[in-house]
Amino acid sequence: MNNFIKAPEYYQSIFSSLWIDEDLYLVISDDDIQSMLCQVNELIKLKEYHLAYENIESNLLIIINNKLTDFEKSVYYYYYSICLFLVNSYDRAYQAIREAIKFHNEISYYYHNAAIFSFKIEKYDEVVLLLEKSRSSAIPFYLSSAYLAVIYSFEKLWSKSMICAQEAKQHHIESKKLVELCLITSSFRCCKKIQGDLDFNSFYNNKIDIGSLYEKFPIVNFDDNMSDSNNSVCIFFACDAVYFLKYCIYSIFSINDQKVSTNVHVHLFNVDCKDDNRINGLINIIKKLNYIRCSYSFERVNYSDYQVDCPLYTSAMRFCRAYQYMMAYKRPLLIVDCDSLFKAPLDTIMCYIHTFIAVLGDEHAPEWEKLAAGVVYLEHNPVAENYLKHVSYFIMNNILLGKGIWFLDQLALKFAYEVTLEDKENNYQCLDSALFCDLAYTDSSYIWMVTTKKEEQVLFNRLQGSLKKKYFNTLDI
Repeated sequence: MNNFIKAPEYYQSIFSSLWIDEDLYLVISDDDIQSMLCQVNELIKLKEYHLAYENIESNLLIIINNKLTDFEKSVYYYYYSICLFLVNSYDRAYQAIREAIKFHNEISYYYHNAAIFSFKIEKYDEVVLLLEKSRSSAIPFYLSSAYLAVIYSFEKLWSKSMICAQEAKQHHIESKKLVELCLITSSFRCCKKIQGDLDFNSFYNNKIDIGSLYEKFPIVNFDDNMSDSNNSVCIFFACDAVYFLKYCIYSIFSINDQKVSTNVHVHLFNVDCKDDNRINGLINIIKKLNYIRCSYSFERVNYSDYQVDCPLYTSAMRFCRAYQYMMAYKRPLLIVDCDSLFKAPLDTIMCYIHTFIAVLGDEHAPEWEKLAAGVVYLEHNPVAENYLKHVSYFIMNNILLGKGIWFLDQLALKFAYEVTLEDKENNYQCLDSALFCDLAYTDSSYIWMVTTKKEEQVLFNRLQGSLKKKYFNTLDI
């Protein structure tokens, strides 16, 4: 587990919840003990964890002295371990589940929970062994297969990850949609044949008809006022009204603050400037900025028509709209998440990029995040055009098939790279996340990105606040 223990908190969070069998206490023959465990169950449902713990702890001596069968004792210790875990007493929870297993070793989810306790107390060498015991028991517990699929993927044990993902999927275990991501990426790494629900066939077809797909999505009109920009690089943002107000406007301010003339395009989802004075006001502010030449496109869409939510649609479809923009205006694009702040001018950033395609990457990320969508550079030439065309087709095709899933955009970037891009060494560059997606907020990086960790976002918020004060006051808004 050397790689998994370094994984982002989101993936490690699979070890933050237990499997709780709410009916197991019914096997207890003693009415008083059964009633007590029933109360404990109810308190857990109400999230009264300390009361549940105090209730079961106070009856420990009764359990020890009572003439329960070994199986019944194991049930008590199972619930006891859960209560200890829920009050963050992980060492004692580990000891309690070991007692449960000692008295009865044939319940598979005992081993699953034991693996979680082991992870919490950093007995990492036991975690995989316990999960394997859980999935290979007489009655297998397939949630353990899902956990193993994720762990094995991080460890690059592709065959094991694929087999565990297949097991979990066959038994309808989703586990935060990670099973599908593991199956897709591990099957490709293992045997170069992609398994999973998504349609990857377009990557193997050099004659895709992308125009027919655009006809099935809302028509977008591009308002471009940069005809004198000599086809220089354009920074491309896409967002809805909420993100435009909360983040994108400050991204644009931060670009202007670099004091280098820069082209910017903003694609806005479900925004009507005529009816939204806030958006219209900000667009007027942007017109007054000395170093920004900004154009816009607008898309009115009902997300439910495509069976996806707003974040998935907007994050993925921005690449499809970027392709339309590139083909219409023949400009290189730097596609950037709108919740960013620029710390360097565009010309400095472009000195770092020396290939037709450059994508934010992290060698320590899971396989489906190896090519991250936060920053993507695309030269205006046939190589990059073909790459973005395949990315866009894959996204739209799978949305139309009702297969829009989490990380759809990053899977598109990854497999367009893996399958369609020739001469990768000369055509593709991995952008250093420390420079292009700085979550530590250092002065030497190019782009800061927002983080979900509030305690670490003080510097980001401080810079955003200073931009707000500077530009709103200066421009009399």
